[in-house]
Amino acid sequence: MKTFRNLLPLLVTLLLSHCASRPPHAPGDNNFSGDDEIAYRRAYYHGFEDGKRDRDDDFERYHNEYDDRTEKAFERGYHQ
Repeated sequence: MKTFRNLLPLLVTLLLSHCASRPPHAPGDNNFSGDDEIAYRRAYYHGFEDGKRDRDDDFERYHNEYDDRTEKAFERGYHQ
């Protein structure tokens, strides 16, 4: 029982971090999977928020949220 109590905070932290790392569904995200899907979803919501705030249309301001492999998916999600 003592071992479980020691592991409980670690398990809760791992579960919460896993849940928080995956953004909610976005229109068109079913065309992607894995890291591309996550990049698309994040970008979709960045683009949506930028549009609401009347910011210029520039997905590259979020360059720290994608890499060479996920850039195309991120760009498509942002412009969606």
